Amino acid sequence: MATFSQAKGAAHYPCPMCGTPISSSAVYCPTCATDLTRAGTAFTSSGTPVQSKRKRSRAGLWIVVVAATALGVAGSTAGRAWVAQVTEPGLAVLHSIVRSALRSVRGPAAPPGDRAKVQTKAAAPAVTPAKPAAPAKSIAPAPARRPATAILTVSSMPRGARVQIDGVAKGVTPLTIRDLRPGAHKIRISHQGYQSVTRSVTLDSGEVQAVGINLPAAVLPSVARPAAKPAPVPPQEATLLAVGRLAPQFVAKDRLGLLYRPADFRGRKLLLVFVQTLDGNAQRIIRELNALHASGARGAAVVVVLRPDRAVIRQFTRTEQIQIPVLFGTQTLGRAYGVGPQPAVLYLVSEEGRVMLRQAGRVNPRAALN
Repeated sequence: MATFSQAKGAAHYPCPMCGTPISSSAVYCPTCATDLTRAGTAFTSSGTPVQSKRKRSRAGLWIVVVAATALGVAGSTAGRAWVAQVTEPGLAVLHSIVRSALRSVRGPAAPPGDRAKVQTKAAAPAVTPAKPAAPAKSIAPAPARRPATAILTVSSMPRGARVQIDGVAKGVTPLTIRDLRPGAHKIRISHQGYQSVTRSVTLDSGEVQAVGINLPAAVLPSVARPAAKPAPVPPQEATLLAVGRLAPQFVAKDRLGLLYRPADFRGRKLLLVFVQTLDGNAQRIIRELNALHASGARGAAVVVVLRPDRAVIRQFTRTEQIQIPVLFGTQTLGRAYGVGPQPAVLYLVSEEGRVMLRQAGRVNPRAALN
């Protein structure tokens, strides 16, 4: 290795690789053996360093890095003192080479003032751009409050009448109309065969009101009445059997289906009573005749119902325990004995079968037998 003279008083400058002071006229660094002519720095005779064009040798750089790394790994793993003495200078040289290579790759260092600016800019906190304010939600206007309504119930006699509210048909009675606006309303109710009726009602908000109307019957047109005829003779006076006549014969059944004839009672007096229906007056007569029969009165008693309700007669005779015959008659039989619209007709027939007494309307069986 070439030696370098260092004359006393001569200018010295640091090696660009390891920082060892060397003479301005030196070509190699005595410590790291750096070729100063290839290191990118040349020294003038005045000692002022002049930057020359950098020559980057990536292949040589990687060889040095690999060699220094191998030495460092060997020294750290072996742990021997003599190896550490050899590898420590090599590691120092490696660090210098790496720093120089990084400076050559990155370019000239920035001036202190520019470095401060860069550090200040880097240290400045990143300003997060403010998010745009969300658009204010449009508040929908509150829906208009629906006015309260009223309920109207309409009924009529007769039912089925047509209903109009303020001239609009709504249906037939009985009818419930909802959602009516508050205020005054006119109701018209009509039905065939009856006079129409119009009413006015006033409804409040939320009110439930009922209206009931009786429709009057329609007035029929007047018709010329025929001339009045003379009143006819009452039929009972003209058709009732006269006293002394023979009582007509007939056949009729009772509630049990037994047949009866007037001839069956020859030799005894017979009270023969005709009634239209089993109404209250007829029931009174039957009870009275049944009591006379139970008391042992002479003679027999028979009641003929001209418009019989067979179920009602069976129920009555069973409940009242009637012993006398109650027969199911016909209108033909009634006409044979001269019975018209009268509620009751009584005949007292003698032992020979002739009419002895007759009563119409309000009959009295007890008085007839006495």
